[in-house]
Amino acid sequence: MKGLAALTGDREYQVVRQRMKNRKIKSIREGFVFGIKYFLKVIASALFSIFTKPCLLGKQQGCVGFIIGLWVGLSSLALKPIVGIYDLIMSLVQGVKNSAKYEEHVMDRRSRPPRTLSAGMLIEPYNWNIAMGKDVLRKLKSSKKVDDDKIAFYDEIQIPKRRKTLTYQVIITDQRFIHAK
Repeated sequence: MKGLAALTGDREYQVVRQRMKNRKIKSIREGFVFGIKYFLKVIASALFSIFTKPCLLGKQQGCVGFIIGLWVGLSSLALKPIVGIYDLIMSLVQGVKNSAKYEEHVMDRRSRPPRTLSAGMLIEPYNWNIAMGKDVLRKLKSSKKVDDDKIAFYDEIQIPKRRKTLTYQVIITDQRFIHAK
């Protein structure tokens, strides 16, 4: 699509489009909103360029500039909406792709820790202590092989201090002992 954008002959449009493409979209909603806003700006730019480009280039270069401006305006009217639709779709795709990456904090706001599977990948009855221990191990990322650890014991120890309560988490697995704040 860079080639189609270059065919419009509008340098300002190409600079704005490049800035738009460099922006990181973090969620589906942001991708949709940003894509629609940008698409509407592209349509407005294409409509205004029919009138503004011939006048602007006509003042700068005379009759030849007016003809070039007319070409730029008409090509903008034809090509900018096509490139705008492509950019809209790409912003939506980028939002979908990045939504999982940027929304990892959702895992930290669960109502309960996720269920764990046994060594044979069997679903066992939910055990809050084991699930909480696995969740703490996941958050600590203390080891690359956290999934291999079998939780033997998990407990939270709360020690009251003057102004706040300190919470320590003790996890004993079949491979290690972890004491975390």
